[in-house]
Parts: sequence; structure tokens; C-alpha cells
Amino acid sequence: MHMIRILPTRTLHNVLSRRAFLWRERVAFGYHPITPFHNATTTMSHSGRSASESPESPAALAKRQKIQSLGDVISRKQPAAFGTFSIPADQWTIFYGTKGNTNRINLSNASEAELQHLSDACQPATFGVNKEDVLDESYRKAGKMDVTDFATNFDVINSGILDVIRSELLEGHESNKAIKTELYKLNVYGKGAFFKPHKDTPRSTTMFGSLVIVFPTKHEGGALMLRHGGSEWMFDSAAKVRTQVDPSIAYIAFYSDVEHEVTPVTSGYRVTLTYNLYFATEPINNIIPVIPAPSSTEIAFTTALSTLLSDKAFMEKGGILGFGLQHEYPLDPKAGLGNLINCLKGSDAIIQRVCSQLSLQTDLHVIYEDRDIEGKSPPFVMAKDIVDYSQDEGTGMTFGERLIDCDGGQRVAVTGPIADEAAQHACTVYHSDDDIDDESENDDDEFKDDYVVDVDWVTDLTKFTGTTSYVAFGNSPQMDCVYGNVCLLVHIGPPEDRTRHSN
Repeated sequence: MHMIRILPTRTLHNVLSRRAFLWRERVAFGYHPITPFHNATTTMSHSGRSASESPESPAALAKRQKIQSLGDVISRKQPAAFGTFSIPADQWTIFYGTKGNTNRINLSNASEAELQHLSDACQPATFGVNKEDVLDESYRKAGKMDVTDFATNFDVINSGILDVIRSELLEGHESNKAIKTELYKLNVYGKGAFFKPHKDTPRSTTMFGSLVIVFPTKHEGGALMLRHGGSEWMFDSAAKVRTQVDPSIAYIAFYSDVEHEVTPVTSGYRVTLTYNLYFATEPINNIIPVIPAPSSTEIAFTTALSTLLSDKAFMEKGGILGFGLQHEYPLDPKAGLGNLINCLKGSDAIIQRVCSQLSLQTDLHVIYEDRDIEGKSPPFVMAKDIVDYSQDEGTGMTFGERLIDCDGGQRVAVTGPIADEAAQHACTVYHSDDDIDDESENDDDEFKDDYVVDVDWVTDLTKFTGTTSYVAFGNSPQMDCVYGNVCLLVHIGPPEDRTRHSN
């Protein structure tokens, strides 16, 4: 059982600010997240030249433009599916209360007095901060009821909503994946209730999203705002259900790494059921497998990548393409990346699927930033796992050196289209084939070519591949997993080895 800790508003915000600072200072798992280029300091490349001073050959320019064209076709689809659904008359009832004092309410035509009674039966809704339940009504004001205190005859499995989620949220071949639902909470938002921006707490590496069912109780306000990748969407469920002739529920399913908030309810009661959504490992018994039509993004990406592979002038000696993935994923520090390759979402899943279809080898990596190298070598280090050095300090090694020596890490060069942005912000662009002064007195391994891996980044390394934790403002104190960013590396062979890939 979690203890509920009630903090004064000022104290709470101080705690959250301090914890965010500690996270940035590598307390939680012993590493730094990647910072944007404009926060990077000016350093010099192996040859002593800054990125902006390095001339670019016609061949290098052509390669960069081709990679840029590949990145341009990767669209960012809306990370949610929503709408309304008519459900059978016998699925509107909620049973709630304690043993010997059970109540029921029909949410298709509930009176204000009945809704008031349901609201009064709820407990104040808390939210998670570093494995603690925190009650702060300046950040979240709502009522909540745990699954042990209510029951519903609403059948989410056979309602048809999961079919919509598979077809509208999970693109292309992902729409055949089995979905496991877990009823999480009943919430009641009365007048003045709200929930400020937060992300749903990750509970498993297979958790990919959340589903919110909004009943057609009379209310105004309480719209759900979604934010992801610099874009924002609003889902006004009250307005949606109000336009329906027959009583209907409103639903919205969204990826769990999407920040969202509930705007203040101005009148009435907003009653919701929330489900956690997981990729199931077992097949769906009642679904006949079909081969879905590829999405427009998948078709465009397949065409663009196949065109590059058939171009003998592109990566004549082979190489590695890097994709900073769009979504954050639940990462278990104890289990590592594990089966994450099978749980990618949206355009991330499309990239992986197309590469697999073209018989290209792919790997997931975590990219760390080593801030203590004093400009001697590339600051980015990649690894195939999550590491924790927080309890083992005082080795005399930088974080990156420790990662390389003990856990197989490799320094990564910043190349590809995003190198332009690096140069604009005075951040070094490193290449493993940069000239090295043979007369240098420093013969450390950090200057050897095989120490640095050249990766041509198709999508932005810095925005999508820094490993971070959303320990603050979660909807639950559970922290078995943390949200993190990963990158996908695609190995490209020389032209003579990839003819079959483009056919």
C-alpha cells in the first residue's frame, strides 16, 4: 500500500523542481540526457577544425541531401484516435460503494443528485511523484475510485473500440497486434475540477497507450488537451456526446508518452473510465489475420529508402543510418531494451518494419551524453542497454569512458543533415575519418578511428534520443519503468550487397 503524502503547494513545487534538477544531474540512473544543440558548448574536432569551418565535398553534399530527402517523408501522425460510440442499453450501469452499502447509477440518464452521490463516494485524486502519492489540488482536483470499489458492465473488449484503435492508432501491419486492456480508474470531475499537464505513469515495457471513456453526463468544459512533438490537439468530449441523437460514449486512445491535461470543468460532472493499453504477447482469438494496406507514410518511406539502396553512389562503402525515434518508451532499468523492438509505435514502427522487409539489419540503442570529456572526443556514446553508475562513483573515469570500458559503449559521430544545425549552434561535428595529427603526443585510444562510429542521422538525434524519466506529474506513483528515448540504427551494406534489398 502506498502512503499518501499531502504537501503544501509551495513545498510540492520546490520538491518537483529539485527532483528535476537532480535528474538532470545524473542522480536517477547515473547518466546525462542529451541536450539540444543550442545548449552545447563549442569544442573542436579531431583535426582542430570547428564544424562550420570544415569544407564539404560535392559527394558529401549529395549524400547529405539524399539522407535529408529520406527524413522528409517520415510524417508525424496524430498520436490519438477518438470519436463516439453507441453502446447497448444494458452497459450503462456503474455499481459502487462498500460491502453492505452498494449503489448503482445509470450513466446514460443520471440525475444531478445521483452524480453528486457518485462524486461524494470518490476519494480525492492524487498523482505520482517519485513513488509517492501526492495530494495537491492546485495541480489535480478530481475524484477517483479504485477498481476494488466499483464495477461496470461496459464491455470494452466487444464494444468495437479496440478495432478502431488498431486501425486508426496502430498503423498498417501494427493493426493486427493483440491489445490487452486493464481497467485502471473511475474519475469524476465536478465543477472546477482539472488535471494539469502530465504523462501517464509507465507500468510495463509493453504498455503503449491509454484509453479514456467519457460518459454522456451533462457537463461543460473538461476537454482533454494533447501535446506531442511540438503540436497540440483538443478533444472536447462534452461537445462530442451532446451532438449524438442516442446516448453515446466518447472515447479517446492515445500513446502513453503523450503529455495531456484535463481543462477545468465549468459545470456538471465529467465521469470517465480509464484503461491502460498493452501490446499482448498472445494472438487475438476472434480476429481473422489479414494483410492490411500500407499507410501513405509507409509507401513513401519504402520508395525513398529503396531508391537510395539502388543508388550505387550512395554509401559506396556501406554505413549506418540513424533514426532518432519520435516516441518515448517505457524502459525497465533492470531488463534493458529487451523486446522493445516489437513494441514501437506510429512512424517508429513503420521505419523498423520497412527496414525488416528490405532485409536490413537494425538495432536499438540508447544514446548518452558524456559532459566531462573537455572536448577531447565526441560527446555522444551509444549502448545497447540502460546503465546505472549512480552508486559507484570515484573511478576517475568520465561517464563515457566507463560506459565504453565496462559496458561495450561506442562514441558516435554527429553526421548527416542534422550536422548543419550543430554547426549553426557552434557544436562540433565529429567524423571518425577526420585528420589526426600523427605527431601528437596524445596517443590515447580516444583518437583511434575504430573508437568512433560514424552514424548518418536521418532524424534529429538531440530531440528524440535523450533518455529521460517522467518521475513528476504522473497519474500514479508506480515507477517500475521510466520513459526514455531510444534510437534505431540501420546497417547499410555496399552496393553489391544490397541489390536484392531494393527489388
